[in-house]
Amino acid sequence: MTSEEIWISLKSDDFLSQFMNKVEHPEIDLHNFTQQSISVTEQLSKLTEGINLLDKELQRQVLEKHEDLVSQATWVEKLQGVLSIMHIHVQVVSYVYMCIIIVFIC
Repeated sequence: MTSEEIWISLKSDDFLSQFMNKVEHPEIDLHNFTQQSISVTEQLSKLTEGINLLDKELQRQVLEKHEDLVSQATWVEKLQGVLSIMHIHVQVVSYVYMCIIIVFIC
């Protein structure tokens, strides 16, 4: 299923569409709808179905973008290393600066 097909599937279900509308319109109150519409068991079943659809779509997108995600993770690790080194350099420069100030004061 494509992302669009999943969205259409969620929007076409009377119960799940209420949650999708809540995402688009946060001011909507779902309390009355969920109590009147269907039983708790049916609600759980529908929610599980929706979660499964979203989970499959998330897995599909992660697999589709796997190389990009790994590349970004690698760059994050490299940047963390560079930032760590820069932090040490800043500390050294700060220490040297303080030493120079102390020498001039004394």
